[in-house]
Amino acid sequence: MGDCGEDLPTIVVTGFGLFRNYKSNPSWDCVQRLRLKGVNLIVEEIPVAYDEVDKRVALIWSRYKPFLVIHCGVSCLAKCITLETRALRHHTLYDKPDIYGRLPDGTQTAATNQLNCYQSLEPNDSFDCIESGINLKEVCDRVNQHFHNGFIPMPAVLSSNAGRYLCEYIFCSSLMENKQRTAFIHVPEVGDNCFLEDIAISLEFTIQTIVNEVLDSNKQSSNDM
Repeated sequence: MGDCGEDLPTIVVTGFGLFRNYKSNPSWDCVQRLRLKGVNLIVEEIPVAYDEVDKRVALIWSRYKPFLVIHCGVSCLAKCITLETRALRHHTLYDKPDIYGRLPDGTQTAATNQLNCYQSLEPNDSFDCIESGINLKEVCDRVNQHFHNGFIPMPAVLSSNAGRYLCEYIFCSSLMENKQRTAFIHVPEVGDNCFLEDIAISLEFTIQTIVNEVLDSNKQSSNDM
């Protein structure tokens, strides 16, 4: 986990539980392996359900008073570490049912529709979105520099469309709590040429880089006052 100490900033990192045909969720598998420096690290597994996200996100922010919250999820479209930059603000646009066949408003619908959650989506430019206040471009550049130097096995990219499912939903929920202290990362599926260990190493470095970026930005803001 992280270093212990009352003066260390609290960082909450979440991964998702099982859904669709996944026998394990790489996001949670990797989050459990995290070892971060200079923080009080708290990790939580989140069920792939809208009402659970509502309850757990509210509890995370109220109970832990975190310095930073980073949510992680898996995407079959991701080929590397994917830093999501924004999320749809209106919950009515999340129209794919969760593992219980429910929508954000509690409406029951056909659970089989969740299999289509990764269909081609319209760019989020045409909708009201909320963006992370973290300098994710700087984070992405640092991660890729380490990748190109051979220190980590996987590069990173920026994305402006998190999929309009539970991943984007939880991202939006935390952004609305504090967009300056919220990030979301998609990890790829484990496959023949994509190993869990490589994903975990790259995710850990990316999260540590986000932590450092936010800490540095916070220090700079304090110095400018």
